[in-house]
Amino acid sequence: MQAVTDVITALLPPTVVAAVFIYGVVKLVKSEAAGRRSNASEGPENQN
Repeated sequence: MQAVTDVITALLPPTVVAAVFIYGVVKLVKSEAAGRRSNASEGPENQN
């Protein structure tokens, strides 16, 4: 049982960092997509 605890203890910090990174990327992509969607709804006269 000690070996399983050691493995979980070793893998927990990278897993948390990866989860936070993925959350940030998803949030950024959603905000960028929302910005493009609101710009697209304004009409072609506002686009250059």
